[in-house]
Amino acid sequence: MKSALRIVLLFIFTSPRLLWSQNCAEKIDLANKMLEAREYANAINLVQPCLDSNQSKSIRWHAYRVQSIAYSFMGRTDSAQWAAKELLNINPGYVPDKLNNPKAFINLVKSHVDVKPFTFYTNFVLGSNFSQAKVIKLYGVNLSTKTYIPQIGFQIGEQLGMFITPSLSVDVGALVYGSSYAIDYDIPNWRLRYQENMLSIQVPVSAQYLFQANKRFRFGPRLGFYKQYLVTSENSFKSTYLPTNEHTNLNRELSYERRNKWQTGGVLGLTGLYKLGRGHLNFQISYSKSFTDFNKPDTRYNAPDLMYNYFYLDDNLRMNNWSFSFGYTHILHKAVGKFE
Repeated sequence: MKSALRIVLLFIFTSPRLLWSQNCAEKIDLANKMLEAREYANAINLVQPCLDSNQSKSIRWHAYRVQSIAYSFMGRTDSAQWAAKELLNINPGYVPDKLNNPKAFINLVKSHVDVKPFTFYTNFVLGSNFSQAKVIKLYGVNLSTKTYIPQIGFQIGEQLGMFITPSLSVDVGALVYGSSYAIDYDIPNWRLRYQENMLSIQVPVSAQYLFQANKRFRFGPRLGFYKQYLVTSENSFKSTYLPTNEHTNLNRELSYERRNKWQTGGVLGLTGLYKLGRGHLNFQISYSKSFTDFNKPDTRYNAPDLMYNYFYLDDNLRMNNWSFSFGYTHILHKAVGKFE
């Protein structure tokens, strides 16, 4: 008996809302036909009751879509923009298809971004980097002529983040770095070039703050720290004996054992996002400053062939880095169905 009474009460309280939702679904279908017939004012009035907060999210965003399109055709740009923003507030991941939506409406949706707090995102990055050696102390022969030269490298990886607010987000990444640097140094009768190539895995943890959080293009500062592991490194030498112009080369000599494997440092940079489709094009410019010495001081004299044949000793230095990357950010908005 109690079960039957509970079912009856449930039907009494839920059936009006269910019927109302069904009526709104029919109204939205009819309003779309009115848009095709250019009955814009009638379409706006027809779906107005469907904007009520008691309606499901899917009903409401469809109703706002109808109104935004109608206002656009009527030349009421402010009202069209307001309706498009309300649509994205309900369904932030909405991307209008080009076949069933007018260009003016599509541009309105593209121009606005709505990100809910605690929304996750993934960020693919691909770019280049330049290693910049910070010399603490020089070692070797005729030290005054030792010149460090940054070389171009690459980076590729993925980041996972979360928006705390539409402007503030935090993320953690896994990046593969291929970097290198060169040293030119001269001694009497000799000209020498040293180059080292390194492969590392970096795990950065960063926070970024975006200005113009609801605009199609947003940008802002980025701040964080990183932990980096040196997978491998190798060095090459080229020496030229000037009186005879004789060349001697040493290629791909492993330098891994003379390096500290783990590096820790800070990151400061600039991030930009541009809304495109269901995600965003992104770019990042970052400067990484190491807090760890790159070379092991106790292995400096462990390669006598380098010292006697190429007049080379490892300096005390820290390896900083400039990086420039582009990629694609996919924001994992909660899906909203057509009609709930």
